[in-house]
Amino acid sequence: MIFTQNFNALNYNVTAVAQTDSSGYGPAYLLNGLSDIGYWYQVGLAYNWPLASGNGYDSGFHFIWEVFTPNGTTNNPVLSRIPDNVNPGDTVRLSLSFSGGANMVTMYAVDYNTGASSSHSYTAGGGTIFTGSSSASGTRTPTSLMTEWYHPSPSETSMKQVTYSMVGSTIQSAWICIGEYVPPNSSSLVYAQCSSKLTLTSTFQQYSFHGLNTYVSNYQFQTGPS
Repeated sequence: MIFTQNFNALNYNVTAVAQTDSSGYGPAYLLNGLSDIGYWYQVGLAYNWPLASGNGYDSGFHFIWEVFTPNGTTNNPVLSRIPDNVNPGDTVRLSLSFSGGANMVTMYAVDYNTGASSSHSYTAGGGTIFTGSSSASGTRTPTSLMTEWYHPSPSETSMKQVTYSMVGSTIQSAWICIGEYVPPNSSSLVYAQCSSKLTLTSTFQQYSFHGLNTYVSNYQFQTGPS
């Protein structure tokens, strides 16, 4: 879900859903912010997330964060060291915010049910806002919500419903994009398609492609089945 407006801070709740593909790998539920100077910040909750080696996964729920610099380099996804005290069905708050005096961006996650939390700060590099996109294809690193899943085999479309709910504001308009590619080549698309620009209201709008479904309103985003 690609946002069109700018934000000084982003706050979303996401429901912790334990789910795996046929090989045991699970998804990450991510909140993303692209700063006005080109840093891309991600914070989220991962389940059975792949190891960097590509062989196996870290079992259970982990808080996760990653930062891409303006030239595209990354620190690689960083998981908390042990499975976090997150249970299926818990509500997890994800937030991105600027600390003006310290010139930092804080990536924060907390489980409202258990109190487990994780906070990481990274340079803002002079940035002050998270920028919205002017088109669905304007950047591969947009300010957005994303359910991301790495599969050993292509075209796995079985997915449980995951609900993201905005805290303290609403979204005016957005694009919804569904796609699959073969890493590490981000241009090697298996399939991809985006909606037209959606004007959002309190009524859910559906967007589906390639057997995957989404539902979006001005305060919620759902990935998975109805």
